[in-house]
Amino acid sequence: MTLLLVIIYLAFISLGLPDSLFGVAWPVVHLEFGLDVGFASVVTVIVVLGTVWTSLFAGKAIRRFGTGKVTAVSVAFTAVALVGISFAPSIWFMIGCSILLGIGAGAVDAGLNDYVARHYKPQYMSWLHSFWGVGVTISPLVMSAFLAGDDWRGGYRAIGIAQSVLVGILVLSLPLWKRAERIHAEAKAKRPSVPPRAHELETDGRKIRPIRIPGVLLAMVAIALYCAVENTLGTWGASFLVLTRGVEPAVAARWISFYYGGIMVGRVASGFVAMRLSDARMMRIGMSVVAIGILALALPLGTASTFAGLLLIGLGAAPVFPSFIHATQDRFGEKYSPDIVGYQMAGAYFGILVLQPLAGQLFARISFNLLPWILLVFAGCQIIANESLNRRLAVRRT
Repeated sequence: MTLLLVIIYLAFISLGLPDSLFGVAWPVVHLEFGLDVGFASVVTVIVVLGTVWTSLFAGKAIRRFGTGKVTAVSVAFTAVALVGISFAPSIWFMIGCSILLGIGAGAVDAGLNDYVARHYKPQYMSWLHSFWGVGVTISPLVMSAFLAGDDWRGGYRAIGIAQSVLVGILVLSLPLWKRAERIHAEAKAKRPSVPPRAHELETDGRKIRPIRIPGVLLAMVAIALYCAVENTLGTWGASFLVLTRGVEPAVAARWISFYYGGIMVGRVASGFVAMRLSDARMMRIGMSVVAIGILALALPLGTASTFAGLLLIGLGAAPVFPSFIHATQDRFGEKYSPDIVGYQMAGAYFGILVLQPLAGQLFARISFNLLPWILLVFAGCQIIANESLNRRLAVRRT
């Protein structure tokens, strides 16, 4: 089903489009609404909370309506929200639209991650997340073109219209989703039966409570720690470079862009590597490279060491998240995969919503010199949590 995979990748570009739009527009938006620049954190937290809430219930919606319908409706939510923001008369209207934006994004994220994890090989999961990188790269370019004419609303409207076009494509693709489900069901029927895992036997016939399935909470912790590493460096890395390494702000911004570029390029490359290596080994290699990169960043050995550290962290982080999500079916079985992926996505956003801001407060109150060492603590705890999860579920694919 190559055509369906192309549509899924397009949908994941749409997931990335709104993610970097707000930050680019905010320097103009806050002036128009007469708000302090720091009010941006309120809007971003609301979006993330909407995403977390939806992630927790995405599994139920997917089982009832199917991934195709849930994705189409969710992208429609984001399109309506973006167009709504472009007409916002006040910040409160913008916040209301942002809630809808977060709800739509959470369902797309959980639904497509689960679908690709269940039905495609590991390399396709890595490439899926590289298309998110395409989305977050395109939208600032679109917004910058409108900002040149002092029209931030036009930027939101343009991305909203692009999302609307994608909704039409997704609606037209619904027969493809049905056909794919039939093909997957027939292929599954031909495979040798596999004994159900213990937790599947325990929960059959009763209300699903994913958090009670052995290992799910530990998986949420592990993925939260990964996102804490990725987002703490992305949010506070430039400040660290300026305040502790004496790097000019413009240069620091470019260096952080190389970090994100390392993630995007690394995910494309890791898709090819994943053809030969298991999810478990991809995660171990990635985490090890991240730890080496953090150590290079921590040591004051000059600009070369700092730059190398940023690049290594990006490259190492690249395969971790896609491999973690793709391993869900191996770890927990197919039956509750949509629910567990949703819970893992909620854990991921916990790392963004709680751990990263807490780390930032620590840096601001004590010293930004702590940044690499806090990253090392997050990374070390993530490695421990991931290996503990592997041992607990007896998943040792090396």
